[in-house]
Amino acid sequence: SHRLEIAVEDLYLEGGEVRVEGNFALRVSLGEVGRIANQETHLLPEGMEPGAEAQRNYQAPDPGTFANALHAVIVEVDVTTGQVQVEILRYVAIEDCGPVLNPLLAHGQLQGGVAQGLGQALLEDFAYSEEGQPESVSLADYLVPTAKHVPEVEIHHVVTKQPGTTGGYKGMAEGGTINAPAAIANAVGDALAPFGAVVDRLPITPEWIVAQTAQAKG
Repeated sequence: SHRLEIAVEDLYLEGGEVRVEGNFALRVSLGEVGRIANQETHLLPEGMEPGAEAQRNYQAPDPGTFANALHAVIVEVDVTTGQVQVEILRYVAIEDCGPVLNPLLAHGQLQGGVAQGLGQALLEDFAYSEEGQPESVSLADYLVPTAKHVPEVEIHHVVTKQPGTTGGYKGMAEGGTINAPAAIANAVGDALAPFGAVVDRLPITPEWIVAQTAQAKG
């Protein structure tokens, strides 16, 4: 406005330029506006701070898009060692992220989410001493899943479109990571039910399983 000596309400943006309603000859490029705002600041109106800034708020008609997912897992628990043998049994995941654009990437996203959730459920424990000092300071103490821990995941897709979004697409990151710990914990809880053990913590460590079953054995 100051550069063209035109009122703000008579200006509009088009084609990378600031143009004037009804006068095609008067215009200034956005590049020039940027130079004035940041380099040639002596051309700014008196009292105006250097720098270019714009703000626009947008309210989506239906901003919430979440995946729907169901996970089912069969585990085998060795009550002598406390080892949860998930790698030799069955894991099924049913995912609804709307229309699947790239099945390979969708499968990889879900497989990775299950691996991360398995780590939360069975391995990853950030422990502290009574003095508040971290005891899990390396991968020797903070265990993460390896290829041998992660089972083959049977993945199936159900497609329902999300209203209010382009193409009916949804997110899908939540379905793997959030569901996996709950599914594994419930499966372990079901296996330990005859011992009266209640899974109320994560990770479910072998030491915890042995302690719970030992109490039941008396």
